[in-house]
Amino acid sequence: GGGFKIPDAPGSFLRFSGGPGTSLSDPYLIHDVYGLQGARCGLDKYYKLHDDIDASITARWNWDSYNGTCEGFRSIGYDTSHYPDLSDTASNPFTGNFNGNNHKISNLCIRAFREQFVGVFGAISTGCKIYNLSVQNLILRHNYLSGYNVYSGGIGFIGFIFGGTGSPSPEVYDCSVSGSIVGTGTGYGGGLIGGTSYSKMLIKRCYVDFYVIGTVYQRGTFIGNGSPYYSSDPVFVDCYSTGFTGGTSSGGFAGSINFVRNCYTTASLEAGMQYGGGFAYSGSDLTGCYYTHYDPAFNSIGTRLTTSESKTKAAFARYDFDNVWSIDENLTTPYLLWKVYNWSGETSASWDNANNWMKNLSRTASYPQLV
Repeated sequence: GGGFKIPDAPGSFLRFSGGPGTSLSDPYLIHDVYGLQGARCGLDKYYKLHDDIDASITARWNWDSYNGTCEGFRSIGYDTSHYPDLSDTASNPFTGNFNGNNHKISNLCIRAFREQFVGVFGAISTGCKIYNLSVQNLILRHNYLSGYNVYSGGIGFIGFIFGGTGSPSPEVYDCSVSGSIVGTGTGYGGGLIGGTSYSKMLIKRCYVDFYVIGTVYQRGTFIGNGSPYYSSDPVFVDCYSTGFTGGTSSGGFAGSINFVRNCYTTASLEAGMQYGGGFAYSGSDLTGCYYTHYDPAFNSIGTRLTTSESKTKAAFARYDFDNVWSIDENLTTPYLLWKVYNWSGETSASWDNANNWMKNLSRTASYPQLV
């Protein structure tokens, strides 16, 4: 273990099939975790997952002699500065297109000591799209070490989103992520996104189940700091989270967040947490935002629902239950429609062939029953 490393130079490590990666119709096809790591060498390319990926082996990648451990997977999109300017952009952000193709990546591990933006995608920027992807049991660790003197800008599935006023703005949609973050040092931490700059972007129809702890400055189970400045439209739309977080300047869904529509969280928060909120520590321009964890010390950002209320359609009157959301009345909280069965038609035109269906972005052994 610890022997797999790749250089960062563009095109220096290629492990793909398919086209040249220059368009949606001719993407690089990724078959395994080595090909996934190779995307770090092509930050402006088009990618499409061809298979589910078990990334367990990443726990034994990139041996770090200073710390006596393996750093694991190296983030796709990164910055070479120890103190990056969060209002500008990363030196090497991912600006490409990543189609998860309804596949999943599981058990990927990152223990970062040199990276400023920590995640499967460390930093993304203008033109980037990430969609149709499930990431399960993502293990993220960031330790501030005096020998490296590296500032942690953000840690999450996506560490940090840049974009400015450029077009097209970054987009992330129809993704799910589960796992844990343990971070030390300043910065932002969230299950889907660590932080954002004052930029245009769109995040929609995503959900996370994340455990976020440590001394990261602002954190939430969904996003640490989501405060885009340039926006006349909602930025975070139709998303939800569960899990656990706590600490100063933290919230169940987000540490800080603006421009939100129809998002909720059932996350639990650390007992006795100061300067926090059931939905967010701070925020503005929020509509249809709910939380379930109550503490009398929390702020009033968002609307609190009891556990029983959160399992009724009536409590989420603004939500689109025809096209985006579904709910099993009195049994579940709302869930996104793409989480249920989705037709792939990969094998045949037969309804009752399980190989033609996806469920929760995973292959399924069953198919939906007609009633």
